[in-house]
Amino acid sequence: MTGSAPAMSPSDLPVEVALDRATGARREEADELLQLLAGVTGEEPVVWAGRIIGYGEHEFEYTSGHSGLAPELAFASGAREHTFSSSKTSPPDGRISCRSSESIAPARAACTSPGCQAWIAAS
Repeated sequence: MTGSAPAMSPSDLPVEVALDRATGARREEADELLQLLAGVTGEEPVVWAGRIIGYGEHEFEYTSGHSGLAPELAFASGAREHTFSSSKTSPPDGRISCRSSESIAPARAACTSPGCQAWIAAS
């Protein structure tokens, strides 16, 4: 019996399909973020979990024993907002706004909408 792939795994889904969730100004921002983050990371974008655009990957394991793969840096674009995640940086509260964080300053330049949030995972 073979198990199914975890929900959070890289896929062959084209990046453009995942970005099509965003329209108008959000889509324009997503296109900018796609190029910007590829330049920052030096990695090609890969779609994870059907909607997350990830760059690089790392293995993780929680103290509970749960483990898996996750992108090093990622963003997801929707109709009203962009969400960012990184495995490398964590502010004290674990949540930051891309408009006020120095840790993701390059993304902040491309993310000008009020619906832009960054979620930073503890490393």
